Amino acid sequence: MAEISVQELHKYFGEHHVLKGLSFDLQPGERASIVGPNGCGKSTLLKILAGLQDYDGGNVVINKGSRLGLLEQLPEYDDDVTAQIEEMKEAGYYADGAFGKAYINEAVQAVDASGNIVGYAINCSSMEGYDGEIALSVGFDTEGTVIGISFTTLTETAGMGMLVDTDDWKAQFANVKVDSFTLNKAGGSTADNEIDSVSGASTTSGAVVNAVNAAIDFYNNYLIAG
Repeated sequence: MAEISVQELHKYFGEHHVLKGLSFDLQPGERASIVGPNGCGKSTLLKILAGLQDYDGGNVVINKGSRLGLLEQLPEYDDDVTAQIEEMKEAGYYADGAFGKAYINEAVQAVDASGNIVGYAINCSSMEGYDGEIALSVGFDTEGTVIGISFTTLTETAGMGMLVDTDDWKAQFANVKVDSFTLNKAGGSTADNEIDSVSGASTTSGAVVNAVNAAIDFYNNYLIAG
C-alpha cells in the first residue's frame, strides 16, 4: 500500500490553476524530489500533503499510522537565525574551528498538520573530506535526539569514503542523544557516542563526525537556547 497516494489533485488561487489533475503514488521506502520553476505549486503540494492547505478537487490519502511533517524556514525568529548563521560563516569556521573546518548552512523546522513543531533539521558542511566539501542534514526531535543524517553533497572515493552513505553506517547516528560523537578508528564501538570509522576512510568518517557535532552544538547553543 502506498504511503502517499494523490489522484487528480486540483488547486486554484483565484483564476490561477496551480495544480492541474496531479496524480502519483509514493511507496514505502521510496524517495522523491519535486522540481520546477517558482510558482508551479511545489510548496502548495507539500502544504496540502501536510494538511496545512485545502484543495479544490481530487483525492489525497496518507497511509494510516504514518506521520507527515513539513520542513519550513524557521518562523518568527527566522531572520535572526539566518543572520546569525551568515555572521558565523563570514567570521570563519564554526565555533572558531572547534569542529574542524565546519560550517552551519541552514536551519529549518518540521511542523505537523496542526502547526506543532515536531523536529528540526540543520544543514552543515565539513571542508575536510578526502575530496573536498561534505554537506549533510542532521535531523533532531524536539528533545535534541539525533533522528538521522542525510548527505546533500558527497563526492568521496567510490568503495571507500562513499561508504559513509550506506544505511548501516549512517544508522550509528540514528536515535541517539549525546553532547557529541567521537570517531573510533579501531571499530567495535559499544557506546552510543562512538562512531566506527569506515575502514580505510578515516578522513571522510572524521569529517562527517565533525559536521554532525557542529550541528549538535548549534542546536543546543543557538537554535534552542536562542
